[in-house]
Amino acid sequence: MIPTERSHWKPNLVMVSVCLVLSLLVSACAAFSRSSCSGSSSACTGQASSSNGAPSPRAGAAMAFDPTTNQVVMFGGGASVSLDETWTWNGTAWSLQHPAHHPPAREHATMAFDAASGQLILFGGDSDDGMGSPQLLSDTWNWDGSDWHRLPSGTTPPAADNPHMAYDVDTRQIVLVAQYCYCTPAGDPSATQTWTWDGLTWAHHDPPHQPIGVGPGGIRGAQAALTPRPLLEGGQGPGGDLTAMGTDPQSGHAVLIEKVNYGDTVPGPVATWTWTGSDWKLSPIHNLPSPAPWSPILVPDAGKLLYIDASARLWTWDGGTWRSIGAGPDPLRRGDDSAAVDSAGTLLIFGGVPASAPGGIYGDTWTWASGTWSKVAGASAPVAIYPQPSLRPAHGLTEAQAVQKAQALHTGTPVRAVAAPMRNFWQPGEGGPDGNRWVWAVLVKGTFQGSCGPAGAHTCPPPATSGVVFLDYVSGDWLGSGFPAPPQLLAGS
Repeated sequence: MIPTERSHWKPNLVMVSVCLVLSLLVSACAAFSRSSCSGSSSACTGQASSSNGAPSPRAGAAMAFDPTTNQVVMFGGGASVSLDETWTWNGTAWSLQHPAHHPPAREHATMAFDAASGQLILFGGDSDDGMGSPQLLSDTWNWDGSDWHRLPSGTTPPAADNPHMAYDVDTRQIVLVAQYCYCTPAGDPSATQTWTWDGLTWAHHDPPHQPIGVGPGGIRGAQAALTPRPLLEGGQGPGGDLTAMGTDPQSGHAVLIEKVNYGDTVPGPVATWTWTGSDWKLSPIHNLPSPAPWSPILVPDAGKLLYIDASARLWTWDGGTWRSIGAGPDPLRRGDDSAAVDSAGTLLIFGGVPASAPGGIYGDTWTWASGTWSKVAGASAPVAIYPQPSLRPAHGLTEAQAVQKAQALHTGTPVRAVAAPMRNFWQPGEGGPDGNRWVWAVLVKGTFQGSCGPAGAHTCPPPATSGVVFLDYVSGDWLGSGFPAPPQLLAGS
């Protein structure tokens, strides 16, 4: 679950620590950098495998328990490159597998076991070489215990940022939810799609109710001012890293939790939905804490649905409410990690990125059993990976073209642009570092005020008078915006 593009990169009215690495803009921020590739070349996997027999540091890997082999399976993830490795956990140790075939390297794929057909299914994810727009994937694969098989596509869910799946015992199908950007500057359409997998094919559903995502806002989608719905806080496009799905062992239904911003739908920041087989049912009780989770984990454990947020707090679901059962140690405050429950009923967590600056990437393995956390492998400290300024693409937009692109977005008055590899840290509990993408950072001036939500819900901060618009260096695609602009850009302006 490494935050990719987060707009793939989320616009945020307060950008917490943006580091632009140039000879003129030097920062000591440690960050997680990544690019990606596909296939099985050494460029994809040569830097990944740890020499101690455990997976190297990574985040955004897909993980699920395979009862046919009694092993946890982990695929892919991201480090300095996207990975195409398959690892298995037998309850005590990791093993690197060498299948004859495998999915292309990816991060943020979703994986679930289809009990009806006895297949471990992997879908989607994203791949990013750090030099252009990320490639979203929509392929479906299954793991047979020794090899991967790509399944016939037919009708398939569209490629989406960070999709989520869970098996529904009642309908004997895998349920997939994917949330997409708001692609119209007016109105407030649902950006959510629901699909099911019956062991052979995907089917699209149009239920009367859908999980709604975190709301409109930002220059990529519907402006907050254009929707009559009250917002609880500043708007953002729907974000897959704010959603999690799991199978409720008690009801057998797929359950989804998500962050929302709408004050008229959910009177709190986190909503819980249950799939009935034909519709999503919203729980009337919203007692998960604020701030809402980033990269939450939702797994069945000991007959209950277990939820872990980025602050390492644990909760269980009784079918109607969430109940707090404690918190994990500080090193587990993270997101973009991978989790599953193994054959012994032990919760397994691997990797991820810190929930706060200065960023980095974890390569440790933790277990939780009988109410006790244990670190069984890897270092507790995240590994910092620095971008390489020498990787600037040979071709890209000129400064004048970058300024013109920023002007067309109608976000303030462009002042100047600087080219640099971008490293970004989102607010703690909300996101994680993303980086090593060459960007144009365009300084803009104006008056920028975020949405304050319903009357009395929030005190509006003073308007910002500067901002930064990030554009992909090669393609010119808009990647995100921050208000106010970082001090490095304001210097000399």
